[in-house]
Amino acid sequence: MSAAVTPLSRAVEEHLNWLAVHGYADTTLRARRYHLDQLAAFLADLDTTTPEAVSFAALESYQRHLHRHRTPAPASRCRSGPRRAPDPGQDVLRLADQPRPHPARPGGRADPAQDRTPTPRSDPVHWGG
Repeated sequence: MSAAVTPLSRAVEEHLNWLAVHGYADTTLRARRYHLDQLAAFLADLDTTTPEAVSFAALESYQRHLHRHRTPAPASRCRSGPRRAPDPGQDVLRLADQPRPHPARPGGRADPAQDRTPTPRSDPVHWGG
């Protein structure tokens, strides 16, 4: 935060005190303090020192400033992670074609006809000519 105490910096402190009184976590307070101090410093450079003087245009300008000066997230913190090519040794279609067990019949298939053992060719139905 800037060295001079301004109405804007007092409003930031009041907000942070309100968060602390209402039980917000220390990590939340530290993060909010950091980001609000950054915003207050940016607004001070624009000679905006009161909460009433903060305009929508100034906030848009700050967003553009953040976008231009952002640092890339480390690969370990990216949600999707690095993209990898599929392993050519793994037959994805073969894995997808395997039947899943029916939930009501453990180890069985969804179609009861598939659970019957095939009849051998030696039964009387297949005799004849």
